[in-house]
Amino acid sequence: MQNLFCDGVQNLFCDDFVPNLFCDDWECALLIITLGYFVFRVQPQQMEQPILILNNQLQTHTQAYFKSLTIENIKCFKTEQTLELSDSNGLPVQWTVILGNNNTGKTTLLRCLADLEVAKKYQLYHKENAGIDSPAINQDNDSKIGELIIYGYGTSRRMGMSSLTESNHQEDTASLFSDEVTLINAEEWLLQTDYAAKNGALLAKSRLAKIKHVLTGGILPDVSDFRFTTTEKLNSFVEVQTDYGWIRFSELGYGYQTTIAWVVDLAKRLFDRYPNSQNPLTESAIVLVDEIDLHLHPEWQRKIIEFLTHQFPNTQFIVTSHSPLVVQSANKINLVLLKKKCNQVTISRPQFTTYQGWRVDEILDELMGLGEKTQSESYLALIKQFDEALDQEDYAKAKMAYEKLDNILHPESHQRKLLRLQMSSLMPEKV
Repeated sequence: MQNLFCDGVQNLFCDDFVPNLFCDDWECALLIITLGYFVFRVQPQQMEQPILILNNQLQTHTQAYFKSLTIENIKCFKTEQTLELSDSNGLPVQWTVILGNNNTGKTTLLRCLADLEVAKKYQLYHKENAGIDSPAINQDNDSKIGELIIYGYGTSRRMGMSSLTESNHQEDTASLFSDEVTLINAEEWLLQTDYAAKNGALLAKSRLAKIKHVLTGGILPDVSDFRFTTTEKLNSFVEVQTDYGWIRFSELGYGYQTTIAWVVDLAKRLFDRYPNSQNPLTESAIVLVDEIDLHLHPEWQRKIIEFLTHQFPNTQFIVTSHSPLVVQSANKINLVLLKKKCNQVTISRPQFTTYQGWRVDEILDELMGLGEKTQSESYLALIKQFDEALDQEDYAKAKMAYEKLDNILHPESHQRKLLRLQMSSLMPEKV
C-alpha cells in the first residue's frame, strides 16, 4: 500500500454541509472538526439532536484524516481556537506534537478528537464527559464516504490482565477518558496467536510475523527476539531476549510494558479492522496518544517518532508531550504550542517544521517557555552573585561564587572557561 503522507494525496475537501434544526441560542460550546477529503462542522446547541445534511452529490476518498479542530467555550479554551492538523498546502500531516504546561488543555484537545466516532450509518456520537452536547451527522444517501478510524491511548497505558474476550468490548479510545481502562492482554494475545499459527492458521502466522517485526524492530531497546515457553505444569508465557538473557514479559520494566501494551493493542485493532489486507499495519488510521514520552528513557524518546512512522506509515499521529527530545528528533512535524494567558489558553503553531538542528536548551527556552529555568536555581543564584561581584570589582565575593560554580559545572563546560577568564580580570585585594 502506498504511503499517503509521503506520496501526497488529492486535495479532496467538501464544505457542503448545511446546518438544519439549529436553535438561535449561541451561548454554548463550538466544535468544528475538519477532516481530510471531507469536512464535518459541528455546532452543539441546547437541543437534543442537531443534524448535518450531507450533499448527496459529494464524491469522497475512502481514507479520512483530521485537518483541523476548532473549539470554543470548552474548559480552558474560552475564545474560539483552532488546532491546525494540516500543512501549508492544506494536506493532513502525519505527525502533530502538542506541547504545553500541565493544565493547558492538551488532553482536552485529544478527547475532543477522540469523541468523534463515525458509525456505519455515519452518525456522530459524543461522550458525556467531553463537555459537549450530543450532535449526530446523518447521510441522506447510501454512497460510501471516507471512514474515520480513531484509536486513543491515555497516560495510563497498562496491559490488561483480563481475557481477550472481555477486553474486546473496550471502546477504541476509552483509555483517554479513564485511567482505570486497561489495554489488551498482550501476552495472552501473543500466546493465542502462536497457538493458532502452530495449528495451521495462516492468518495467525502472518500476524505473528508482523508483530514480531514490530517488537524486535527497535522500539524496545535491547530486545532482539521473543519466544513462547511452557512449563511442566503447562503454564505458558512469553519471554524476550535482551542483553541480560531471556526475561519474561511480566518482569520487564514499566516503560517496556506500557509500550508493548499500547503498540500491540493498536496492531491487534488494525488486524481486526483490516482482515483482508496484506499488511494491516500500513492501512490508514488516526492515533491519539497522551504524553507519548511517558516512562521512556531519553534515548528512547529520540527514536519513538521514527519507529512509529516506519511501522505505521499511513497512520496520522496526534500526540502530546513534555519532551524536547521528541521534538528535536522528528524529521518533519506539525508542532503546536499551548500557552496560558490570563484565564484562558491560546493555541499557536511555530513556523518551523523541523528542529533537528536545535539544542535541547533552545527548545526548552523558545518553545517550552522555560527561559533561564533550564538551569538550576542554585546555579542561577551563584551566577547572579558572581556578576554582581564583577560589577563591584569585589574579588573575594567573586572568588567565593566562582569556586562554588566550579564545583557544580560540567567538567568540559565552556561556562567554566568563561568564568575563569572573567576572574582573571579582577585583581586580588591587597592585604
